[in-house]
Amino acid sequence: MVSGETAHMIPSVTIFIPTWNAGPEFADVLDSVLTQDYEGDFELTVVDSSSNDGFTHEALASRHVPFEVIPQETFNHGQTRNRVAKESQSEVIVFLSQDAKPRNDQWLAELIAPMKNSPTVACFSAQEPRQSCHPFQLINVQRHMKKSMACELRLPLSPEEYAGLSPLARVERIRFDNVSSAIYRQSLMNHPFEPTMFGEDLIWARSYLLSGGSIAFCPASIVSHSHDVTWKEFYSRVSSVHQTLRTLCDFVPIDTRYMQLRRSAGTCFRFWKSCLTAGKSSWALRFWGLLAAPFWAFLQMEGMYRGGRKCSYVEPKISAVDTT
Repeated sequence: MVSGETAHMIPSVTIFIPTWNAGPEFADVLDSVLTQDYEGDFELTVVDSSSNDGFTHEALASRHVPFEVIPQETFNHGQTRNRVAKESQSEVIVFLSQDAKPRNDQWLAELIAPMKNSPTVACFSAQEPRQSCHPFQLINVQRHMKKSMACELRLPLSPEEYAGLSPLARVERIRFDNVSSAIYRQSLMNHPFEPTMFGEDLIWARSYLLSGGSIAFCPASIVSHSHDVTWKEFYSRVSSVHQTLRTLCDFVPIDTRYMQLRRSAGTCFRFWKSCLTAGKSSWALRFWGLLAAPFWAFLQMEGMYRGGRKCSYVEPKISAVDTT
């Protein structure tokens, strides 16, 4: 962690993007990152999981961005990020997803701003759906960010305070997202990510808050980010998210089949509305959406139901944050 003498300085930054078959849109992400208006020094580094899409390596090479190629099976969301932080010489590590495009040239400066005066703050950006976002994904992205559009500092929690929160309040308190985030390098050295393939950011956030760190949500730092997924990928992601939330927060939003059916009906109506009001979608896509909405709504609720039942709540382990 930075010392008291450097707490008010502009920190140097390493921006890390893990990639795998990032596609043609990745070039726009790189251009947006490389043209950031930031007072301090920043570098961009990439670890690529053996992409073969004909776009990823070419986009990096043409922009002279250094990247390392690793076997796909050796990538791990937690461990790979820890290794990059360990090898970096910067004060702050910024994590960015390959499909998250900074909205403007102030993304980095706004993301780092709360860290200038505090050595124990980790930050994360707001997200907006891409223009091409599918209507079903559009409404989920909007609902995900709806309650968090004000600048917000989440202070440390004691284990007793965390235990006294409702499961939903715990979910809101530990919200943190490596789609676009910034963490002091020394914090990661003292408090690394868990070696996991999903939810490393939420696991870290709960542990960090309970160990004396703070988290800032930075709504002025915005990335465009949404996924075009198959129904199998959609179900798997929803299930994994709610398995993680049950483990960390004891959050079970759907605990009976009756509740699942009620929630499916309500979600279906929201999907229908999203299809009809998605102004930039073609009529063919809207028509398909109207037909597919009941299935996708049921799929989402099924993922929530089964994800919450696959595991049980795990009490947090506490270790103090080193602020030296």
